[in-house]
Amino acid sequence: MKKLKKIVLLMAMYCLFVGGLNIHASEGMFEKMPQENINIVKSTDAIDVLASPSLTACNLGIGIADNGLLMTFDTTATQIANEIGVKNVILQEKTLFGWKDIPVSNYYTRNSDWYSVDVVYTAATKGTTYRIKCTHYAKFGSTELTLNNTSSELTYN
Repeated sequence: MKKLKKIVLLMAMYCLFVGGLNIHASEGMFEKMPQENINIVKSTDAIDVLASPSLTACNLGIGIADNGLLMTFDTTATQIANEIGVKNVILQEKTLFGWKDIPVSNYYTRNSDWYSVDVVYTAATKGTTYRIKCTHYAKFGSTELTLNNTSSELTYN
């Protein structure tokens, strides 16, 4: 560890002395801005001046609860959305012929930048493999952002 620190220090010194690092000071004068040229934005309008909204963390989980199969959904956005949550939620059961779809409800909230919900499927069969599919979404006025997600497989025991 000491050797690594020594190498990093030597490299930094080399860059400073041999690398020809140039530092220039600004010669401009500081200008005082008149009060009438300052525009104050009310906190309720702050959302309008931010960059375009986006989905940030969209997590989907599957696990085993005491009374069934636990499904967890988390959706977050960079701004407060008119509506945010998960839709097109489908629990899939693995069969010999592929995946059997079990429709589940849509879950959402209004006027928030995040939504989280845990749901338990109580009709799970021991020894059966399951996975979840859903669409995370957030609505900002007429704009809707979506992200499709599929969980890993889990055998219920």
